Parts: sequence; C-alpha cells; structure tokens
Amino acid sequence: MSTVRVRIFPTIILVLVCVLTLNVRLLCDQPTAEEILSKVSNLFKGIEDYTVEVIANVDMPGLRAPEMRATLYYKSPDRIHVESTGFSILPREGIAPDPKKLEERYSSHLEGEQDFEGRSVYRLKLIPKKEYKRELVTILLVDRERFAVWRIQKLHEEAPFLTVDFEYELVEGRFFLPRESSAEMVLARMPGRESESFFPSRGVERFGSLFSEEDKTPPKNGYATIRFEDYRINIGLPDSLFEESGGSRAPGQKGQR
Repeated sequence: MSTVRVRIFPTIILVLVCVLTLNVRLLCDQPTAEEILSKVSNLFKGIEDYTVEVIANVDMPGLRAPEMRATLYYKSPDRIHVESTGFSILPREGIAPDPKKLEERYSSHLEGEQDFEGRSVYRLKLIPKKEYKRELVTILLVDRERFAVWRIQKLHEEAPFLTVDFEYELVEGRFFLPRESSAEMVLARMPGRESESFFPSRGVERFGSLFSEEDKTPPKNGYATIRFEDYRINIGLPDSLFEESGGSRAPGQKGQR
C-alpha cells in the first residue's frame, strides 16, 4: 500500500506542475489591451484614404426618414467627411469606427474573453482619459483571430445606450472593412440628451426636440441599418475636402470633418 502511495505522489506533483506551467503559458500568450487596440488599428495599415457609398435605413420614434444615401470619405489617420443629399441621422460609431482615436482618448482594460455569436472575442473596456472626460465609457468586442471590432457599446451609468454590431468583407483581397452595421439606441438612457455629440448630420435639432422636458413618457428605442458599397481605396483625396466643419452636405457645399 505504501509503495502505491509512493508512486502516486510524484505523479500528482507532475500533473500539478504541468497544469501550472500551462496556465502561465496561456497568460503570457494573451495580449494586453493596448496590444489588442494596436492590432485593430493595423487593419487600416496601408490605407491612406478611401471613399465608400453608404446606404442607411433609420427607424427613430417620431421620424419618418426615407432610405438615405451618402458618400463617406476617410483620410488617415482620423479624418472623416460625409456628403448626403437628404435628411439623415446616423450614430457616428456606426459609420466609421476609429481605432486611432480610441487609443488616443481612452485607457483600455482587458476584461477577459467570451463567446459572441459563435466567435471567440476579447472584451475591452475603454475609460476616457482625464482630458477627454466628456467621452463615454465604451465596450469593444474584438475578434481573437482577425482583431476586427464586432461590437461597440457606449455606456451611461454602466448600462448600454448605444450598441453597434458590424459585419465585414475583404476588399481588394487584403483590407478587412465594414460591409454592414446595425445600431440600436436606448433613447431613454441617452446621457444629457446631447444628440449633436453622436449624430454627424443635419436634422439633429429635430431629433433633440424628441426629448421635451415636459414629456415624461420614456421614448422607444431607435434603430439604424447601414450598408457600405463600392469601396475605392487610396485614390488621393485632397486635404481641402476635410478642412471645413459642419453637417453632412450635398455635393458642392461645405462639409463635415
């Protein structure tokens, strides 16, 4: 009996050592939150600029907007300009997620890994830096393999009020870019009711009017589905296109940065 114990004890020790070694190796292999954001930014590596056609359907309470078509212009590292000919209300995060701006404005924290619609993703929590205190706490779900952002959530008092989900496509055989995004906004949780912070478009005054102080009825949720078509990459967009600020515009008018 004692001989059996003598044989089993070293075996148990060996198993424990192997388990501990494996756990240490897994922890070492897991990237930091900063490394994950850097890899997200690398998806845009090689892109100096692009244009893409944006087709959006918006369903907001009290609004009846037809399908909106616009042209989105992007220039590295973080300049965006939108041209549209009609009424539009689009969440900024839904049309052009900007990893460089996230790195600049937030401190990132890796909260672990989870399953998201059959994919293994990292969950990052982004806390605004002191000089960007007006920004909101943000959650990112980042693909472990491609480092694409599948979901962005903006939080208000720890509860999501804006959720944007993305689908992607491979463009020109090497750039992994958004093909479609779906946004849901819990209007009752909208912080400060400052719509201009989140909607780069004409019509924000009308949207803001939905939040009358006399109206105590919680507003319904708002939704937007956005498709991206006909990417044209590295065509040499001029800086002048991004120099003027303002709302979305029709061609020939001054536009938004």
